[in-house]
Amino acid sequence: MTKVFLDTEFTGLHQGTSLISLALVAESGEEFYGEFTDYDKKQLNEWLKENVIPKLWLTNNLPFQKSSEGVYQRGDRKTIKEALEKWLTQFEGIEIWADVLAYDWVLFCELFGGALNLPKNIFFIPFDLATLAKIKGLDPDFSRFEYSQKYLSDEEQKMQHNALSDAKTQCICYQKLLSNMTTDNNHIDLTARIKQYRVDFCYSKELFFVAAQRIRNENNKRFVQNRILNITSILLAIITASGVAFYFTKINEEATVIIMGLLAIISLGIAIYLIIEKKHDNEDEYIKRAEEYLNLYKYTKNIESKISENQISKEELAKEIDKIHLSQYRISTHILHTTDEDRQKSWKQVQHGGSQYSEKDFQLT
Repeated sequence: MTKVFLDTEFTGLHQGTSLISLALVAESGEEFYGEFTDYDKKQLNEWLKENVIPKLWLTNNLPFQKSSEGVYQRGDRKTIKEALEKWLTQFEGIEIWADVLAYDWVLFCELFGGALNLPKNIFFIPFDLATLAKIKGLDPDFSRFEYSQKYLSDEEQKMQHNALSDAKTQCICYQKLLSNMTTDNNHIDLTARIKQYRVDFCYSKELFFVAAQRIRNENNKRFVQNRILNITSILLAIITASGVAFYFTKINEEATVIIMGLLAIISLGIAIYLIIEKKHDNEDEYIKRAEEYLNLYKYTKNIESKISENQISKEELAKEIDKIHLSQYRISTHILHTTDEDRQKSWKQVQHGGSQYSEKDFQLT
């Protein structure tokens, strides 16, 4: 199941409260953000007016960082519900996490007409971040902002009490609590974690190099295809112009008109296709991602070398893992799609030594 972190802003801690905004952030990076136009404005108190309403990005036309995979919607409950239902379909199974979730979960369920009407791919039991913190030995009332501050951008740090920003903060807190890198080292085999990171980075860098190769091949084929279409369109235009000349010379007028019409339609179709053809993936982005993972791979291998030579203390190792985790998080915030074929091919190349990097790359650390 995919873990999805939920946060809402609403008009008060009472039974008749109404949603102001709602956000969901998946652990894999996809995000949904909605602002409601039909909440009960009469219920707003001074705190909400000062801390929540000014941070409604869409309502106030504020600039904010949007993900290429994000959905951002402003509208009434029906509009938000329909957009959210569509967004949720991309996940096979969903595990909802929220922070002190009593109101968030009820309001989320009510948006669909109650808990019994939730989309089928949502697990019916929600999970609470505050409970996880208590299990990990932290005060459940710990400052989420301070705990995750160094993982947040400057813009996000200014946006506490914006639902999307808070949902991202929850996701970071969950990841840090789960790994418990700096607060509970006695319960984690840090050496094993470093080894796992190295393996993950090895496969990840290969995956994105394979994806870059695929995109390069696809773009080359598309370039040839578009070149042929452009040439065809030009030829059709020339033939159509010739048809106009025949028409005015009164030679085979009826046949000329029919042929001219067909050619014009074909030429128009080609032109429309070339105009609306969607933007395709950039090969350079995938190569850059692969190189970032290679650097992390080398970094973790260097740490492993220090471990084997007893050159790093447990406290220093915990800090290094925290640093690696932060780097990995920053890399993965921008989603680059890969295919099952990419994953299978990259796995085979790593297993059989078909890597795009030489053995020397791996020995340098």
